[in-house]
Amino acid sequence: MTQEPSSKPKREESQSALAVEMILSDANRPMTTFEVTRIFHEIGCPDSPSRLLNQLRLEGKIHGKLSIKRKTWLWWAPTVPEPTDV
Repeated sequence: MTQEPSSKPKREESQSALAVEMILSDANRPMTTFEVTRIFHEIGCPDSPSRLLNQLRLEGKIHGKLSIKRKTWLWWAPTVPEPTDV
């Protein structure tokens, strides 16, 4: 019995989503896209989290907001207070 090619990307995306959620939860503070990407690659995830971060934000699993002051997106876990110096 062979696996469908689409089953592997879904599994990897799910693991990647969990990795992003864990990174933000462990940080216990808002993080920039660059910071999340750096840690994401340090732990060996092959995907780029940029699209995934927005997808998770739209699903309500994480929070994100464009910071004009820092000129980047900030991302944080639901348990972390929203940054006020955005």
